[in-house]
Amino acid sequence: MKADLTRSTFDQRKQFSRVLMQQGRVQLDSDWNEQVAILLHYMQTLAADIIGPHGGPQENAGFEIFDPDDLPEEERKLLGELEDGDFVIGKGRYYVDGVLCENESYVKYTDQPYLSSVQLPEEDSYLVYLDVWERHITTIEDPDIREVALGGPDTATRAKVVWQVRVDTGENGSETEDGSSKLQLACDEVQENWNTWVERWQPASRGMIKARGRESVDDESDPCIVSPGARYRGAENQLYRIEIHTGGKLGRDDGSVEQPRRETTNNDRERETNVAGVPTFKWSRDNGSVTFPIRDLDGSVVTLESLGRDDHLSLKVGDLVEIVDDDYVLQGRAEPLLRVEEVDATTMHVTLDGQPPSDVGQHQTKHPLLRRWDHGASSHNDTIPLQEDTWLTLEDGIQVCFESARQSQEENTQPVPHKYRTGDYWLIPARTATGDVEWPGDVGDPEAQPPHGIDHHYAPLAIVENGEVALEGDCRCSFPSHCTLPSTMI
Repeated sequence: MKADLTRSTFDQRKQFSRVLMQQGRVQLDSDWNEQVAILLHYMQTLAADIIGPHGGPQENAGFEIFDPDDLPEEERKLLGELEDGDFVIGKGRYYVDGVLCENESYVKYTDQPYLSSVQLPEEDSYLVYLDVWERHITTIEDPDIREVALGGPDTATRAKVVWQVRVDTGENGSETEDGSSKLQLACDEVQENWNTWVERWQPASRGMIKARGRESVDDESDPCIVSPGARYRGAENQLYRIEIHTGGKLGRDDGSVEQPRRETTNNDRERETNVAGVPTFKWSRDNGSVTFPIRDLDGSVVTLESLGRDDHLSLKVGDLVEIVDDDYVLQGRAEPLLRVEEVDATTMHVTLDGQPPSDVGQHQTKHPLLRRWDHGASSHNDTIPLQEDTWLTLEDGIQVCFESARQSQEENTQPVPHKYRTGDYWLIPARTATGDVEWPGDVGDPEAQPPHGIDHHYAPLAIVENGEVALEGDCRCSFPSHCTLPSTMI
């Protein structure tokens, strides 16, 4: 969540049941958010334990996939014309890993609310599945959140469940247990090989990071060992966000390493880019929460609604920014960042050193915004090429180390490289009171951590064969409500 937070404190391993406020104490956003996280974890875990990994109520199980000709005539007219190969997503409720997904009306696959510009699959046979995750919503994306009586300031933000119906042919993926390269398109076999399918969309190993605050390296023999003299030298408390921009594998399966190559962009600037598939990252000292609503975008000139509350939360020449809108987020895109060349505080015009390669930011209905990233002074690139097993300095003594995949002690095999995914992130609280960062592990020995998010949840929906929903191809699960079960005498 790219919100203006102090830190994120929920830790499932601590098994806290609630947060208790005390009288006369300072109130923090992290305590309030942790209470919500505890309750949400309890409810979703309970739902998953009772329902299973996915399922819907028999009376109103949503996300049925069927041919539009099977709809009632009135519903069919509301949908309008459908292209050949398009199908309908049924209304109702469905739970995926305990997360409630709701579809309030019949909708075409190519017209679903949280995934635009959907292309119909060229293949005749494929799996239809549900992808569920949480999206952060601010007053830019939903102005109704703001209380206008306050005269401008915002308050709390929101998290929203996003569901997307997607398709996968099963080709060019991991092999199944029987060694076949194409997964069999049948619901029972999909269920048997479900972990293989999920690995295609959300790899089990998406990278590991260590973090520290440090002035110098005392033990040059092991660059990933931290000395007790670690030190954060920033003047303010910060919540650093490390986010993967362009995903991919840093190493090949044979153990060799990809190297970035240089190319000239359309605005005649040289950058190290992801031409060779090298993953890159970006970072923010404010959790990526410094954003500016866009009024208009004309080439490389952006007209903003405001330039921020103060100098710290404003824009200056040399800053790196990302143009974002609803489609950009929901499609998980990663386009080149741009650098600020000129800021006109009178007209609210910001001139960038280039223009986006797509139509991102062009439509006001999609809530366009400019997001500031803070690695501009430390990198001549738009994003930073990722390196493993090397301490990388951000600023003020903050350092991170992407740890490479380790060989299992039980198996004498080549370790599989991490598969970094666009949008995955880590949060690093830095505190002036201790002159250090808050990170798991002992002083001098930080623990490598997987991404803090974004976690996706998946469920199979249906099998389509030869352009039609297969016979017995409904892969959903359903459960009866308690009142429909036979009564039991005690």
